[in-house]
Amino acid sequence: MTDQNDFIKLLFDTLKETTDDNTTALNNLVTQQMNLVNTVDKMPMGIISQDLKEGEFFQAVHVWIKNSDGQYLIQKRSMAVKKHPGMWATTSGAVSTGEDSITSAQRELSEELGIHETNMPMLFICRSFKNKEILDVFLVEGDYLIEELELQVSEVSQAKWSDKEEILQMVKDEEFRAYGTEYFDHVLNIDWHIGVKDENKTL
Repeated sequence: MTDQNDFIKLLFDTLKETTDDNTTALNNLVTQQMNLVNTVDKMPMGIISQDLKEGEFFQAVHVWIKNSDGQYLIQKRSMAVKKHPGMWATTSGAVSTGEDSITSAQRELSEELGIHETNMPMLFICRSFKNKEILDVFLVEGDYLIEELELQVSEVSQAKWSDKEEILQMVKDEEFRAYGTEYFDHVLNIDWHIGVKDENKTL
């Protein structure tokens, strides 16, 4: 497809009709678009500080860590970060040029929390589309000790284990990033353990 505007129209027409049956086809469209952005417009996926033009997207990841007690490892954003300082959130970040989303998720865990495992089982929960962002969400399991984490102080000021109820209350109290009702309904209700995988879903 040579006309970028036609491609964008096709992408968003597809989004409106997204079902579980065409998720693979939709993912292929997204991959083509990211390649088009990198090849034609020379804009690395990991650079998100500049204004995006029509048809340009950036890719990001969320990584939720769940322990054997059903709690989630959440982190408080440093007051030094530009976006949402002092807010609690899950581990997240932009996908850098040349990375796939799994590699990016592993890198964010290493950089922000000091979790350096590269072969941990990682469940792809869903892909969502919002504004100019293509977001891949992952779930991993682990009983990590808070005192053994290596927090990236420029990004993270604190970490703790919280259950679903506490996280949702923090959202209501505007202490936790509000990712959306549908997002939390899906992500915080995944019943998955190593070796048992849930079906991928697009939000």
